[in-house]
This record gives sequence, C-alpha cells and structure tokens, in this order.
Amino acid sequence: MLNFKSQILLPLLIIMIGVACVKDPQDIPPGLTSDPVFGMTGQFGNQVIDLDAGVNQWTFVPVVNEFDSLNVYSSILSQDGCANQCPNSWTFNFYQALTVTIDEQEKFTSTIQEGPVDFVLADTQRDSFQVSISTHPDLFTNGDSHWGDPSGAEIINSNAYNKTVGSEDFFDACFQSIVYAGCQYNQCVSFKPSTLIPCIAHIEAELEDGRYLVLTAVTEGTPPFQVQWEDGPTSPSIVVALGNSTQDVYAQVTVTDANGNVSELAQTIRVQDSIVDVCYYPLNITSTPFTDLSAALAAGDVEIIYRDADGVEWKSTHGAQTSDSFMQIHEVASYGVAPSGLPAYKVNLSVKVLLTNASTGESRWFESQDVVLPLSHPE
Repeated sequence: MLNFKSQILLPLLIIMIGVACVKDPQDIPPGLTSDPVFGMTGQFGNQVIDLDAGVNQWTFVPVVNEFDSLNVYSSILSQDGCANQCPNSWTFNFYQALTVTIDEQEKFTSTIQEGPVDFVLADTQRDSFQVSISTHPDLFTNGDSHWGDPSGAEIINSNAYNKTVGSEDFFDACFQSIVYAGCQYNQCVSFKPSTLIPCIAHIEAELEDGRYLVLTAVTEGTPPFQVQWEDGPTSPSIVVALGNSTQDVYAQVTVTDANGNVSELAQTIRVQDSIVDVCYYPLNITSTPFTDLSAALAAGDVEIIYRDADGVEWKSTHGAQTSDSFMQIHEVASYGVAPSGLPAYKVNLSVKVLLTNASTGESRWFESQDVVLPLSHPE
C-alpha cells in the first residue's frame, strides 16, 4: 500500500500566518468544489454511478499530496467535503511523472496531459525478490569461471551473482567453468522465487564392468521432475559405452520441476584407469522477498479508490489489471483560480478499471465514459 503525507491545497483557507486544514464542511470555500461542471457517470459492478458536484451535497475536492518527494495530484469525490476515510467516496490519484524540472506547473503538465494513462502496479506486482546464486570461490582463482545471464550480455567474474526480480518473474543465471585440470562445467538455472524452492541438478557417475559408465541426474526442487538428456532419453539414468580405459565423456541434461523451474547442465566426466572424475560444483541459491514501494514505480501512473457506504475499500492497486483496463484523458483545460488562490484545471477522461476488495479478493469493473475532475498543483 502506498503511504504519503497529504497537504490539501485548493479547499484551504489562506490566513495571514499560514494555511488552515479543512476539518468541517463549512470550512470549504464555495465555488469550485461544488461547480456542476464537475461530475461522473458510469457503472461499478451492477451499481449505476451518476454524480454531479453541488447536487445531493456532492463535492469534488482537488488535493495535492506528497509521496517520496513527488507530487500526487488527487481529486476526492465525496459528500459534504469529506476529505479522509470517507464512506461513499471516490479518489483519483495521479502520481507525478519523473522530471528534472523544479517548476510546479511543468511537473503538473508533464503528468496530466491528453492521452492514455497507465495504472499503478498492484500491491502483489510490487513484491520483489533479491536473489543470490554462488559457488566455491576457489573456482575463480584456479581456472576460467564466470556467471552471466543466458544471453551472455552480462558477465560477472566473482563467485556470486545477484539480481532483483519481480514476484512473477524468473531469475536466470548461467555458471561456466573451465579449470586448469581440464574439467568443463556449465549450468544454467531458471528460478521463479515465488515458488520458494529452486531446481538444481548434478550428475553422478559409476563405472560398471570397466566398460560402461552409468550417469544419473540427481535432482533438487519440487517433484515430480522431467528429465531430458541431450540424445533423447528421459529416464533419470543413462548408460554410456566406453571405448577405452581413458576417456572424457560429455554429458548434457535438462531437469524441470513441478513449478516450472529449470536446471540445464552440461559437463565432462573423465574416466582414467577405472577412476571416475566427475565435475561437480555445488550451487547455492538464496532469495529474500521485499516490497518495492519506491515512487519511481508509480510515477506517471494513476490509482483509483472507491470506499462504499459501509466503508469497504475497493482499489485498483489491490489486484492486477487486465488488457481491457484503460484510462484516457481527453481534455485538460485551465479553469481559473481556485478559492485557495492556486491554479485550477478541468480534466475530462474515460476509464475502465478493475477495483478489488482486499478482504474478500472480489473484483468489480468500474467503467465511465464521462468523468470531469478538478485538479490543481502547488505554486
């Protein structure tokens, strides 16, 4: 959940020594907040929405908030000018786009402009994991070893590879080592941290009758596992016929666990005078969950909150949006000076968004082709 400190700008009374916060309906200056030009028609689930400022005590109150040093331009639709935790109310929060300017009007116009607006990521989508994968540090001093992503675009020449991934994303890393003794080893891991347990494989080898090498894929992760050797077999073990007493056998196997985590392993197994030398470098993976609440993830996006008559909160950030979700700003027009003396704007938009009840997990569509809101910005 996003938390920020709020400073109400438009419906404030300016006095000689400062600014008085709105506490009671009679404190709200008349005019802009009850101007009938502002309104909203649409549908929330099976509920018909038809609101007009100034009718049935409905007020449309523009508010400016601050979140991690970024402005949040908000409009609160409520009765009798209620501005906080209001039953039967709507809140539209527009998070300031990232910009280098210090001019407040430029910050506003870079955020509130005609065109599509994305929704702030759902709370679950902001959950991330710090993942670390490592192996023995001696491998990086006794040979050529490194970590990288599967594409080879990123190379890390240390015994640990660290990366932050989203809750629904995969952590992908490859380890490659060629030690001076001649052992070649390559393992790629694809791990979804939200499944908690990675899939790791290694190969064990046993010599039989001096002529056959039995290779077994030993698996760690969530069973059942799917095993695929390079030349086709899908059993955990395969048998390789040896041509002579000294031979390097190259083996390649892919293991997938029940959660879709994958381990791809390619390595040499050296056989010399009945002694089997298996390249095996154990990998260690740790993942630490955290929630990314940085302003950068919300910058330039919008959040919509509906609090029903019973005080139950429905939010666009309580659940992930679909491809049908949208907001389109059709017009942004200057609307004179607000009672607080700050500039006012009239914003016309259409929207379709899923609002979710966090307590029950139920989601309902809110859809409107005609929303007209007042917004403002600091000077």
